[in-house]
Parts: sequence; structure tokens; C-alpha cells
Amino acid sequence: MAKTSSKKYKTNKRGKKDRTPIIAAAVLFLAFTILAVVLLLVPKDKIPDNVFIQGIEVSGMSRNDAISILKGKFSYENDSAGTIFVKYDDKSMRINLSDLKLKYNIEETVDNAMAGSEGAQYELKLTFEDSSFETISDTIRQATYVAPVAETFAFDENSVTAVITAGKPGREADVDKLEQDLTDMASRAMSGSIEVEFKKIDYETVSYSGIYNAVYVPEVNSQYYRDEATGNILATESKEGRMVSYAEIQIGATAVRTGAVESYTFAIQSIAPSPSQQDLMEALFRDVLGSAETVYASDKYAANRASNVKLAASFCHEYTLMPGEMFSYNEVVGERTPERGFLIANAYEQGEVIEAYGGGICQVSTVIFNAFLNCGKVTSMNKDLVAPENDAMFAIRRYCHQMTVSYQDRGLDATVDYNSKTDLIIRNDTNTPVKIMIKSDKVDSAGNKSKMTVEVMGTKDPANEGITYMYVGVDTSETPMGQKYVEDATLPTDSEPVLKSGGYTGYTTITHRYKIVNGVAEEDYMLYWSTYVKVDEVYRVPVGWVGPNGEIAEQPTT
Repeated sequence: MAKTSSKKYKTNKRGKKDRTPIIAAAVLFLAFTILAVVLLLVPKDKIPDNVFIQGIEVSGMSRNDAISILKGKFSYENDSAGTIFVKYDDKSMRINLSDLKLKYNIEETVDNAMAGSEGAQYELKLTFEDSSFETISDTIRQATYVAPVAETFAFDENSVTAVITAGKPGREADVDKLEQDLTDMASRAMSGSIEVEFKKIDYETVSYSGIYNAVYVPEVNSQYYRDEATGNILATESKEGRMVSYAEIQIGATAVRTGAVESYTFAIQSIAPSPSQQDLMEALFRDVLGSAETVYASDKYAANRASNVKLAASFCHEYTLMPGEMFSYNEVVGERTPERGFLIANAYEQGEVIEAYGGGICQVSTVIFNAFLNCGKVTSMNKDLVAPENDAMFAIRRYCHQMTVSYQDRGLDATVDYNSKTDLIIRNDTNTPVKIMIKSDKVDSAGNKSKMTVEVMGTKDPANEGITYMYVGVDTSETPMGQKYVEDATLPTDSEPVLKSGGYTGYTTITHRYKIVNGVAEEDYMLYWSTYVKVDEVYRVPVGWVGPNGEIAEQPTT
């Protein structure tokens, strides 16, 4: 058999393996680790290789050596550090760099290099005390500051002159730029000079509105008013105003602000009042706005009625209406009593013709109504006191008679009654006063008839030139009158019927307003609705009379 051998391990008494080599290796590793940590924690006494600070190689230098070399190159701690001259206005201010208390962070940078790695590059940081720059800035600022001169404007009311005088800008040193220039020059360890730069300080200007308002005085336009003592219509005093146009303000201000002129005198413009007192007084009641006329009997048989017509007209003659005022016929004419001079004459009441004081005065109210209609655009206020219609000259409340009248067309009459609300009311919606003028003339030499003319005097509006209005009553229904027969014992049995009182045909009539522009009608507007009652004719007949068609007479009323 072949001979074999086996490797034997030495064991202790208990049969365990020997671990001494493993323990030794562990101890050796721990020792190297501790040494490495110690080497890292212990400060280096040399700067690593290939290290530069501010372009200067400091490789292998000790901390103190590096600091010494750098301070020799970069230090502002002595008078030989350099000088800067700050120049302004042919003057200069000398500044030693050492006065700026500038300082590089040399120690901090060297420490960083000592603890750093090979091949590192470092830049120094320049620091300074703020107070040093503030002292220099304040000195320069105070020495060079020029205050601005404000633009001025003067107005002399006595001589009526207005002048704007140019202002002047100020200046102040640009201390931010100065500090930056000082810092840049000091950081390069340079001596030299710096020119102070300035910032413009704008001067205060006078506003356009300030100039305008200093000069402006509004014109005082004249207005009509009624003198309470005399009742006369007068005009208030007018005054000229003054102003400077905004266009000239701009021209003058631009001239002084661009340096074209040192000062500029404005032309003061006067503002004429419109209207002036003279204008109003010359125009007052200058024009006939509208007119109408009527004919009435003035013979001995109509003497009472004619007297009433003239008396009522006298109350209305020269009556004036200010803008917005109202004319009430009943108020102006007053109560129709004999004490006031009114006489008994025919009048309408409850569909009958009666005798009453003041009979006939509705003919005056009717002709006044038509005179105002003929002025131009009139609007109705029969239902309410309406607001002025656009361009309307007058607003009129009017009522028709119970029966038709002979002196005016249907739809154009105007009845009145002092004891009721039946009235003619006219509101002046123009912007000028108007006056009612009335005159009467004999139509024939015998004086049996007279003509009354009513004119509305005022001031024509040029805007209404070429525009007129026409008013026409248009019947929409007609009710013929009938006949009534009443027995009269005084008549012979063979007598024919004798007319006792005339009758009236009934109508419904609408008053239309037509706008006529250069002869062409452009508008049709319904202003008033009139209802005229039917009244039968009354005949006296003998007692027992029977008409040819079987008509039966009525018993007379007591």
C-alpha cells in the first residue's frame, strides 16, 4: 500500500484552533485607521501643491508666510496704499485708500487654502466699512447739490397780465455710481481720478388747469326778471368774463420748458355774455309770435255784450307771462259782477241761452286761445299739467262751449266759467317772456260792428324759422237739431208756428295739429276733443195745435 501523510494542527488542551494571526491583523488595521484620522484632524502646516491665491502661487507655504506675502501685495493699511482724486466742478477731493478702511479677507482665504486640495484657485474678497463711504458720499453730495428752481406763474388782475417764467432743474451727485467707482479702483489697487456723475432733479411745473383757473372768470349772462314793485319785465346786469385758451397755455408752457424763452406772457381773452343785458332788452316783446282777431256786434242791441267784451279784454291787455308761468283767464278777468262793471247779456248754461252778468266774454277767451295757437307748436294739458313737449312753445288747457258758437270754428273755441273749473290756462314753455296785447277797432262807420285783435308778443326762436303750425277742427259725428212746439194762448187759433228760440246741431269734433315745414304738412296730432250738444228749435203755437205730420204741442212751463 502507498504511504500517506496528513497535516496536523496544533490544538490546546481543549482541542481548540490557534487564532493569534487573526487578532494581530485586526489590531494593525485599527492602528492605521486611528493614524489616518489623527492626520486628518491635525492642521496642516503647509499649503498643498499648485495652489494660487489672487494669482499668486502659495504652494508649500506656511500660513504665516502666505499671509505675509499676500499682505505685502494687497494692503490698504498705510498711506502708501494709493490715492484717488474725486473731481467735480473744477474741484477735486483727495482720498487715500487707507482712509477707506478697505480690507481683503487674506487670513480667511489662506486658511481655506491650507485645508483645501491641490491645484485650487482662490480669489480675495475686498471688504470695507460702510461709514467710510458714507462720509465721502455725504461730503460730495453737500458740496455739489444744486436745488431746482420751480416754474412760476403770476397773474395781475389790475393790469390783466399773466406771465409764466421758466424754472431750472437741480442736480445731485450719483453717490451710488461714485461708491461703485471707488470700490472698483480700490480693488485693483489703483491710484487715479474719478469724475463725479450727476443726476438731474426736475423742477416743479405749473399745471395747465392751475393757469387756466387763475385767470378764468365766467361771464355773467343776463336773465329776465319781473320787478316786484312795478310788475315790469327787466333784465339783470351782464358782465364779461375772461380766460386763457388751453391752446395758448400749451404753447407758452412748452416755450419756457424747452428754453425757447425765459418767460411767456399770455393773451387774456374776454368772454362776452350771451345774452347781454342789452341783447335781452332789445329783444323783449320784439316780435309778434302769433295773432288772431274776431268781430263782434257793438250796436245798441248788443251794447251790453260789447261792453263785457271790452271790459274782459282790458284785464288781459298787456298781461305778461314769464317762462314757466301760467295765465288763468278766470284769475285775470276775475268774478263777473255788476260791482266790477259787468253787464247782463246772453250766455250759455245747461244747454240753454240765458241772461247773465258777463255774457259774451267767452269771445275774448276764444280769440286769446287762437292767438296762442297761431304762435307755433302748442301742446294740450287738458288731462294733466304735462311736462313741456319737445319744442312746444305753450301748453294750453281749454274747454269747448256746450253748443257751437257763431264767431269761431268748431274745435277752436274756448269757454270759461268763473264758478267752475272751466278755464283757459296757458303755460309759457318758451325761454323768453311773452305779453298779450289787445286792441279793438270799429269795423264800420256806424259802429255796429267792432273787430278785436289779440297779438302775442315775444322773441322768435331762429330754430323755428320756416316751421309753422295749423290747427283744424275735424267733425267725427253730427246730430241734427229737432223741433219742439209749445202752446201759447196769446196766439190766434189760425196762427202759424212762431220761432221762440233757435236750435243747435250737435257735433263731436277733434282739433288736429298740423306741422307745416316749407309748405309741406309733416305731422298730424290730435290735441282736443270737443262735444257740442244738440238743442232743438222751439216754436210757439196756438192752443190745440197739431202739426202737419201729427206733431203735438207741449204745455208751456211755468
